[in-house]
Amino acid sequence: MGNDVQLVRYPGGNHGMLSGSAPNLVIDYWTRAINFFDKKF
Repeated sequence: MGNDVQLVRYPGGNHGMLSGSAPNLVIDYWTRAINFFDKKF
């Protein structure tokens, strides 16, 4: 799982989405969104 997270976070890692990391991108996106709203409200 750690390697997949790195694919999401580092520049040029977007191609990882093609090799099966799309769910991790979604998880990372929602994690950031939740953190953002937690700080805002």
